[in-house]
This record gives sequence, structure tokens and C-alpha cells, in this order.
Amino acid sequence: MLSKLPIVGAYLAELVIAYLFFLQQGAEQQPKRWVRWGIGIGMFGLGLTFYFLFKNFWVNTVVEFLITLLFAHFAFRISWPRAAFGSLILHALSILTELLAMLALGRIMPVDLNVLLAQPAYSALMTAISKTLFFTVTVPLARLTAQKGETAARVPAAFYLYPLTSSLSISVIACICAAYSVTGAYLVAVLVLSVLMTVSAFLIFVMYQSQAQREKQLHILERQNEKEQTDRTYYDILEKQNADLMVYAHDAKKHLAAIRELNQNPQIETYLSTMTEQLRQYSSIGHSGNRMLDIVCNKYATECASKKISFDLDIRLANFHYMEYFDLVTLFGNMLDNAVEAAACSVEKRISLYTDHCNTYDVIVLTNSCDKAPISNGRKLATTKENPALHGMGMESFNRILQKYGGDYDWEYDARAREFTLTAMVLPPKSERSLAV
Repeated sequence: MLSKLPIVGAYLAELVIAYLFFLQQGAEQQPKRWVRWGIGIGMFGLGLTFYFLFKNFWVNTVVEFLITLLFAHFAFRISWPRAAFGSLILHALSILTELLAMLALGRIMPVDLNVLLAQPAYSALMTAISKTLFFTVTVPLARLTAQKGETAARVPAAFYLYPLTSSLSISVIACICAAYSVTGAYLVAVLVLSVLMTVSAFLIFVMYQSQAQREKQLHILERQNEKEQTDRTYYDILEKQNADLMVYAHDAKKHLAAIRELNQNPQIETYLSTMTEQLRQYSSIGHSGNRMLDIVCNKYATECASKKISFDLDIRLANFHYMEYFDLVTLFGNMLDNAVEAAACSVEKRISLYTDHCNTYDVIVLTNSCDKAPISNGRKLATTKENPALHGMGMESFNRILQKYGGDYDWEYDARAREFTLTAMVLPPKSERSLAV
């Protein structure tokens, strides 16, 4: 039984290393942490079973490769090619670090290394040394092989001294134990100390990366909050300017009507008619009954006009007046930002936005021309911008607002029409709900 403990420890160490390695390679949307660990324990437990059933190096190597491949794909949603590449790297490094550890210890050990490894205690010490080296090499490699835009934390070079010195210390301790034939309680104490040093080396890196990740997420949230505060200030200013302009447009139409009554020149009549029509079109954009929704739509109508994008709008059937202004701006702003960006890069350059009632829900249907199919994880849309960690916060805010109002969204892409449609549903308060006729 004791002879099996080093093997169990080796598999546990490889599970932790593989988990940390693939965590930085995985897709943006991954299963929950307990699901990932559950898959890992099941997979590596299966590999351990195969090891004890088939004590053949090549068979177990193939089995371990396949198990790591499946672990990467199902626990972290990594594509098959990348999962196979990562699994190959991990197994190559595992074998290489084990051979290096055995070669180094074989040269400095006062007795035959094979004789020592037949003893469970020394086999466990060898496992601690080789897996600590394996871990030390894997950590920087995980960052180097991470996909562009991933948020892996950079570990200071000084941190690598601890696992390296731990491996060296355990090696020296193992040599001393072999030279003086240490047995019994002293050898057990040495073994426990070595295991604790190995575990502590793992924990230092894990805790540092976890803390660095939390700080990075906090920084992203702070930047997102600053952007939302800026947007709020911008729309407050825009609301005041829009109100002033609406008053001016209203008064100007009356003045133009008065001038038209006094005018007898046909050319001036044509000119006045054109001005009146332009003022009418300006004042007619929106008119949903929700001032903030009209302001948001006016803002994007202006942006579309500057980018020569056709913008069709009908927001009268549902104006979302029960939503807080800040939530309204976040919801429609994120939807229209993405629509404008996609339409501007397309050939047809068109956007259509309309709202409606469906059963007890208020519905937003946004359609835009889009020459390329969107990137998604399942039915969840993913950002295509250079900094997914930062720009992905827009989709998180979008999802958060929908959840706050008991809503959800769905999307579809028509490759033939090169058209993307995003449908968002929001559940109004009970006092505001109405059934579609």
C-alpha cells in the first residue's frame, strides 16, 4: 500500500499543474470551478486506475495523454488541436523533468539510485523533486502559450527561486538521508517536510496569481465604472442640449410659418419649405415618450448619418419608461455600439431598431448588416476586440441589466442576407405589464 502513495501523489500534482496550465488557455466562458475539478479528479482517477492495471510505460503514456486531452477540452472548452498541443507539451515536460531529476540525483547520491527508489519514502522524495521542477517550468510556459488577449498574471522572476531552492533542498536532504541510512521516524519527518515544501511552492504561485487576477479584474471594473459615469454625464449634458434645441426648433417652425405667410417670392417659399421639413425631421426622431430613450436614439442616428449608415427606428410600442436612466443607457448603448461597429464595416451599412410587446415582455429587436458571422461561445456572444478582458465588460453589463429586469436575449445570423439580429426581452414591473393584442 505504501508503495502506491508516491504514484497517487504524482497524479495529484499533475492534476493541479494541468489545471493551472489549461486555466490560462481556456475559453472565455468556462464551466464552474467545481465542475472543472470534478472532471479533473474523474479523469486523473481513471488514469491512475489504468496505471495500476497496466504497468506498461507506453500504454500509460498514451492513456495519460488522452486523459489530459479530454480534461482540457471538456473542463476548459479548449479546441481539440490546442488541447492536443497542450497535452503533448505537459507530458513531454513531465518526462523530461523526471529524467533530469533522476540524472542529477544519480550523480550525487552515495548509493545506487535504483535501490533507493525501490523504497516508498525515497520514491516519494523523487516525486516531490521532479514535480516541483515540472511546476516551475510549466508556470512561465502557460503564459507564453496563452491566447492573445488572455489575462494571465505575470509572475516576478524572483518567485521562481523558491521552487528551485525547494527542489535543491529536498535533493540535498535525500542525499544526507541515504548517506547516513536514516530510517524510521526521522525519514518520515523528512518526507513530510519535503511534501510541505512542495505544496507551499504550489500555493505561493497559485495565491499570487489569484491575487493578481483579482486586482486586474478590479482595475477593469474601475475603468468600466469610469466609462459608465462618463456616459451618464454625457447623456445628462446631451439631454439639456436636446431640450434647448427642441424648444428652438419649435419656435423656429412658428417663425418660418409666419415668414411664409408674408412671403410672395416662389424661391423663398421653396427655401422655407425645405427648412421647415428639416426641422420637422429633426424633431420627429424618437418620440417614444421616454426622453432618455429618444436622446440615446438621436445620438446614434447622428452617428449613423455621419458614417452613411441607414438607420430605421420605431420605438413607440415599448419605451421602457420604468427602467432607470442609467440602465436604459447601458442596455441600448451596448446594443447600438456593436451594431454601428458591425454595420460600418459591412457593404450595405444598415441598422433597424424597433420595440414591441410580446405577452408580458417588452422586446427590443435590433438588426444590422454584418458581413462576418459573430464569434460566440455556444449562444453567448464573445467580444472580437483586442482586449477581451476590458471590452468584454460591455457584454457583462448588458447581461447584468437584462438579469436585473428579469430578461434574456437571443441572436441569429443570416449568412445569405449577411444580417445579424439581436433580440432582447425585458420583464416590466407588474403594474406596467400588458398583453399583446
